[in-house]
Amino acid sequence: MMMDISHVAGIKQIRCAIYTRKSTEEGLEQEYNTLDAQWDACESYIQSQKSRGWITLPVHYDDGGFTGANTERPAFNRLLEDIKAGKIDTIVVYKVDRLSRSLADFANVMDLFDRHNVAFVSVTQYFDTSSSLGRMTLNILITFAQFEREMISERIRDKIDRSRKKGKYMGGQPVLGYDVIEKKLIPNDHERFQIKKIYDLYLNNRSIREIAEMVQEWGWTTKRWQTKRGHMTGGKPLSPQVLYTILKNPTYAGKVRHNKNIYDGEHEAIIKQQVFDDVQALLKKNRNNLTNTSRKKFDSILNGILVCSHCGSRMIKTYTSKPNKRYSYYVCLKVSKFGRKHCSNPSVPANKLDEFVIKHIQKITKDPTLLSAFLDEFQNQKENRLNEITHEIKALTVKLASHRLERDRIGLDPSLGRYDSIENIESNISRASLRIEQLGSQKTAIESTVMNAGEITQILSQFYGVWDKLSVKEQHEIMDHVFEQIFWDGKKKSMDFEYSPLGLRLLYDRKVIQNENLDKN
Repeated sequence: MMMDISHVAGIKQIRCAIYTRKSTEEGLEQEYNTLDAQWDACESYIQSQKSRGWITLPVHYDDGGFTGANTERPAFNRLLEDIKAGKIDTIVVYKVDRLSRSLADFANVMDLFDRHNVAFVSVTQYFDTSSSLGRMTLNILITFAQFEREMISERIRDKIDRSRKKGKYMGGQPVLGYDVIEKKLIPNDHERFQIKKIYDLYLNNRSIREIAEMVQEWGWTTKRWQTKRGHMTGGKPLSPQVLYTILKNPTYAGKVRHNKNIYDGEHEAIIKQQVFDDVQALLKKNRNNLTNTSRKKFDSILNGILVCSHCGSRMIKTYTSKPNKRYSYYVCLKVSKFGRKHCSNPSVPANKLDEFVIKHIQKITKDPTLLSAFLDEFQNQKENRLNEITHEIKALTVKLASHRLERDRIGLDPSLGRYDSIENIESNISRASLRIEQLGSQKTAIESTVMNAGEITQILSQFYGVWDKLSVKEQHEIMDHVFEQIFWDGKKKSMDFEYSPLGLRLLYDRKVIQNENLDKN
């Protein structure tokens, strides 16, 4: 409520409004902060002018965490509205640059002050704006304030340039695949798997729109993180646009981008450089993926699954034509791109290899040895993943205890650490707690996942009679759930199978749900 001001002893009362500003929020949570200090200095000055009729208005016009480079400030705009309403006679600030650091904005504000007969006073740089000398002094001061702002901006830009060239993380919104710990990017194991899968799916002839449908079905979302103010954000569905950004982001290859330049980063890469380059080449070739609603043609059931045992590259399907006939082969990607001198693994007729793998799937349910090996691999994968999760939970629990001790230590003696240190510690505590909770949920889900020989036989047997009726895409999906990778050695003419029991479990559960829905209908 505005103070009722009257005339005392024939002296006209001058209604003085105090305006305070700080560019950052750091320290504003303290009981006595810089805004309070500015207010007290201005109020003391107004009290010194009491004989001239100056009186402090009780309304606080405080902008904490707002730059002086523009006028987009809530308290500042309230101040201007009260000036227009005739509620203020004089504006008092601690320094000129508290009002504005822009010469153009300052000129507009002073014009507004003139139109409403409002004086302007800076406590540490006092001058009279009613005189031409005072106006000149004011313009000189604000010119230097703008110069200082521009110099600060240049120093910040130079610092960012130097830091980026050194590969340092310079803040911004966290990306899926990494956690920000002590101002560094640290791979998040669970999200690392998601990023690798997204890159694999795209290289395995999946369109971005199709990948979006798949990952949304799996419940994958954008990075979920906590802001400095403690709010949780992110966790939105992975749209085609978001996936495109992920596939284009050099961060995953261990790089940092600044303007148009790419530098080696300090953080660990999630995606190998060759894989990242392959994806960029494919994105360039299929640049209409985001708007193209058609599905890419599947011509191989082993896309992304078949691996060269000699060099570890993927093996892709290629064709050669002879009079009146076309032949298809699987060939090492390195050979296809760079020539035979880069890998000696011979190519293999695609039809023969596909047929051999299909028969191998059928043998799994008929050969007790293969079935036993599959179940053993299922248990090994399950135990390995549980061990990884348990190890990560233990490590995070130790870190969490350490962060809490540090927070309590600083809390007992504030002189040991500044607020921003406590803020970082609280942020680390929140991230560690959230990650432990996520890992606990994963552990519970994996522990409850079981599979027996009967279920394996049941799910694989369902495809015997209908295999030839399935599309190549559907056949590939089955292969992708049965095998992690298949290694081909053309010289020995042998294959090594790396099974994916957890994937088969997912396929089994999906089939059971589909059958239940059919029964309900």
